[in-house]
Parts: sequence; C-alpha cells; structure tokens
Amino acid sequence: MNPSNDLRPATERWFVKRGVPHLIADYEPSTRVWTRAKPFLVGVLVLEAMLPFSDRYTGASQGLVFVASVGMMLAAVLTFNRLRGRRMFDALDEVELPELAFFAFAPAAIVFILDTARIAPALRYVAANLGLLFLVYLVVGFGLLPMIRWSIGNMVHHLQAVFRLFARTLPVLLVLTVFMFINAEIWQVAHLVGPPAFAIVGGLVVLIGLGFLWLSSDEVIDEIDEFESWNDVLSMVSDSPLRGASRPSSELTSSKLTRSGRLNLRILVLVSLTTQVVLVGLLVVGFYLVLGAIFINREVLQLWTEATDVVALASHRVGGLNLLITREHLRVAGLVGALSGLNAAVSALTDQAYRETFLAELAAEVRENLAVERLYGALPVSGSGLTDKTS
Repeated sequence: MNPSNDLRPATERWFVKRGVPHLIADYEPSTRVWTRAKPFLVGVLVLEAMLPFSDRYTGASQGLVFVASVGMMLAAVLTFNRLRGRRMFDALDEVELPELAFFAFAPAAIVFILDTARIAPALRYVAANLGLLFLVYLVVGFGLLPMIRWSIGNMVHHLQAVFRLFARTLPVLLVLTVFMFINAEIWQVAHLVGPPAFAIVGGLVVLIGLGFLWLSSDEVIDEIDEFESWNDVLSMVSDSPLRGASRPSSELTSSKLTRSGRLNLRILVLVSLTTQVVLVGLLVVGFYLVLGAIFINREVLQLWTEATDVVALASHRVGGLNLLITREHLRVAGLVGALSGLNAAVSALTDQAYRETFLAELAAEVRENLAVERLYGALPVSGSGLTDKTS
C-alpha cells in the first residue's frame, strides 16, 4: 500500500455506510450532520415560505400573501447571512445553533405577521420545525437509513440464522399461542374492538419488546468491546479500507469509545435485532393466517363472534376446502405475531443458548466496527488524513 495513500475519507465513508458515523473522530454535528442535511432543510424552508395561507385570504389576496411570504423569507435569509458575517448568498460551511434557530422560528414569524398576529398557527410551525430538526438529527446524525439498509442486508446474508431462530422458537411459540388462536374469546374481541384499541395494544407490545432489545444491545457491546492485542484487531478489519495496515507502534489500551459512539453502536444492535425479530413475527403471522384460513371458516367465525355477516377480504376454494381471510383473521394473527416477536425479544436478553446461536454473527459484525475504530484511532495522521506506514 502506498504510504501516502489517505485512508481517513475511505474509512469514514465505510463507517457511514455501516450506520456508525459516530465512530468518526471529531464527529461534530455542525459540520458532519447539519451540513449533510442542508439541502433537505433548505427545501423545507422554501416549502414553508409558500404555505402561510389561511381562510382569512381569498382570491387575489392569496397571491399577494404568497409573494409577500416568499419575499419576506428571502429578505430574512439575506439579512441573517449579513448578521452572521457572511455575504448574502454565501453557502453554509457550518450549521450551528443560530442557523437552527432561524430554521425553527423564521417561518413561524412570517406566519405570525401574515396571519394577522394569531399566535397559535405560529406556535404550530415552531413545534413542527423543532420536531423535524430532532428527526433529522436522528436520521442523519446516527445514519439510520444506511444502518437499516445494512441491517436488512446483513439479515438477508445471514437468513439461515434467522430461520434457525424461527425453528428454535416455533415449538415454544406454538405452546404459548395456539390455544390463544383457537379461543373463541379472542375472535370476539377481534370482531368487536375497533382498530384504535388494537393499535394501542400492538404499540405497547412493540415498546416493551424494544425495551428488552435495548437492554440486550448494551450486553452485546460489553461482551465484545475489548481486544487482547493489535493482532486481534488486525484480524478483524479485512473487509474495511484499513485491511493491510501495519501494526501500530503504540500500545493497545482499553476501549475509549465516546458516549455518542457507544450510543450509535447500541442503536445499530437495536435496529439489527429489531429487523430479525420483526421477521420472526411476520413468519408467525403468516403461519397463523394459513392455519386460520383452513380451520377458521365462515361458519366457525359466525359461531364464535355471533356475527350475522362475515366480510371476506379474500376467499378461495381448494378441493373441498373454503379458504377464508377476514379482518378478524388479520387482527388475531397480527396480535399473536406481535406477542411471538416479544417472546423472541425477551429470549435475546435472558436465554443464553439463544444468544450463543443467534447473536454470535451480529456480535462479530459489531466487533468488526470496533476493531476498525481502534485501528483508525491509532494510525498516524499525515496532512489531512490517516496514512498507512507500510512500505
């Protein structure tokens, strides 16, 4: 490898692609997060400049309000740039707290002025923009989109392990759920209770499951966060831009992960576990939909729910069987699948055999991230980036 080859940009792109941008040294939101989100935020400002209309204006007045709104937004941007010591049309190299405050409050101020000083619409804009900034920071700052893409790709790559998990948990899931599925009361509930109640129950199950997976993520990182020697580190970086790097001359010390870096890794583990648990839940839902389509026919459903009419979402006759899928089938199968996913989430935290067979491959992937981070932090910096000292 050429000693002058700059490895820093390639390694940092590798971190972003893997959904762990907080492992990058000096990962500052002002230059690493908000600048990447700048095109999106500018687009939102442009859109919000076009939307301060209300029923107080009709006809030609709407056009005047539109022109006034766009003009005021442009004037506000130019004035803000001058106050920040930039030329009026300078591009932003850094996005700091004043720029974020401008994004949150400038559209609200324009709405307040053009909507005859009504404060409620302006406050809604402030709340919406603050919420949007928080969401952008989560998505861009923690690389959620590449993280989800990597997690799904990793799950597909290790799909055999997921099916092993399903096969391992299926007998227990059947014991826990089959009697629930063929119980008349749950079908009556599915028939009588509306979608909001089912959504609330499903949301609670999901939150509890995420809580167990979050606890599991901390244990996964604790178990793999240390390396015995630089040789141990170098053996783990073969799929990264640092493959072939020389052994650092400095002594290998204990882990120095930043708080944000550790949080980023925990979110990565959480997303990976969640995609796998969701797949297990979907497999259970599919299993019970097939079972219900065969055994819970129209007559049984009418007997259990006392419904005079059953609305079929899908029906098909195969031989002597009348296969039927109704709203009740979807609700019951969905609830059973959610509870099965919760069971898998609990197993990820409490079942040692499960952890050894299912989490081993995920732990290896996360350990690779940690190894690259350790080597990335130890190699010398030449000019604008890391260099490999091999010759």
